[in-house]
Amino acid sequence: MPAPLVLAIDVGNSRVKAGALTESRTARALPDCVASTAIPVSHSHPAKALSDWLETHELRPRKGLIGGVNPAVIAAVLEGWIGRHCPLTHIARPSHALLVNRTTQPDRVGPDRLFDAVAANRLRQNGASALIIDSGTATTVNLVDAEGAFAGGAILAGFELVASALHERTALLPKVDVADLMPPPHPLGRDTEAAIRSGLHWGLVGAVKELVARLSALAVERDSQSPVMVLTGGASPLLLPHLPEAQLWPHLTLQGVVLSAPSP
Repeated sequence: MPAPLVLAIDVGNSRVKAGALTESRTARALPDCVASTAIPVSHSHPAKALSDWLETHELRPRKGLIGGVNPAVIAAVLEGWIGRHCPLTHIARPSHALLVNRTTQPDRVGPDRLFDAVAANRLRQNGASALIIDSGTATTVNLVDAEGAFAGGAILAGFELVASALHERTALLPKVDVADLMPPPHPLGRDTEAAIRSGLHWGLVGAVKELVARLSALAVERDSQSPVMVLTGGASPLLLPHLPEAQLWPHLTLQGVVLSAPSP
């Protein structure tokens, strides 16, 4: 008998990501994502688009869960979902019982960072920390400590955000397509566009590697072992070649949403 499916929705700043996931059967396993999709947050009818996707792929989730960092779009999906497919519940953030948050302002930590941490807790070994790199509109590098608590991290702009800012906040610089960063550009840009691609790619790669090195050193100093490194987010393919120790989990946030649902 197939495992029951859960619809998980993660509403970001640029895209609404959704997946049909199986419910985890063991305490250490992550839910499997059997199908996924993404639509822009600017979509006029996001709930209908997600409903159409379920129907097209003949997916029949028994329940739905939604979370994320874009309250207006979350509200639009919830309003438009009434009467569709399955009940849809808003998960504002993981409970304190599920994830201890040791930051100084726990209520202001983005839910996506916390969902990632809940999922990453199932990937780390006992006594070891987890380092999570999530690269989308923003790029975050977060640390889950050896006790499984969210310890904090760093937030910086993502590839697309930097490319847009360079174009929109200057008089003459063109907008560079982030898709042109694969394969990695030559570091010596010999025209304006090539120079932007070099700075965009190698600048963010360098920033992430520096943060990874510094946060890993903190973890090793405390735990006497290296943290497990987990990579996710829409821009993760750009970073993966430069982080050879990282495990790629494309649906980590959706998996964290499922794991953060209250027990029935």
